[in-house]
Amino acid sequence: MSGPVRAILEEQRTKRAEGQEFVFTRNGHAFSGWTHARTELDKRILEMTGHPLPHWTPHDLRRTAATRMAEDLQIQPHVVEAILNHVSGHKSGIVAVYNLATYANEKAQALDLWADHVTAIVAGRSSNVTTLRRA
Repeated sequence: MSGPVRAILEEQRTKRAEGQEFVFTRNGHAFSGWTHARTELDKRILEMTGHPLPHWTPHDLRRTAATRMAEDLQIQPHVVEAILNHVSGHKSGIVAVYNLATYANEKAQALDLWADHVTAIVAGRSSNVTTLRRA
């Protein structure tokens, strides 16, 4: 987990009612009802911006993260796929038999880069991430 994610979880933990089991809840219960929550979110966005958000689905968030990690941060495809828990050409077929790597270090580094990238966008600043390229 990246530092910003740990900070969010810690903040949520301190806000929880004593004995409450879940970090993110709706009325103290396990989260359910994505449709209702999304309707509420879309309503808040409209109120805040004055413009409705174009149609989107949760997979758009995964697609955007995967694309931006690859395009903006030059994170290798096999690491992006490991983060998304995908199995494709990089780790399917015979490769899956021999390559049992979890890419834990690479995923941690990539998620730190992603956290800085998202934090920079939210803060309205340029990211301090400098992509290293081979000569």
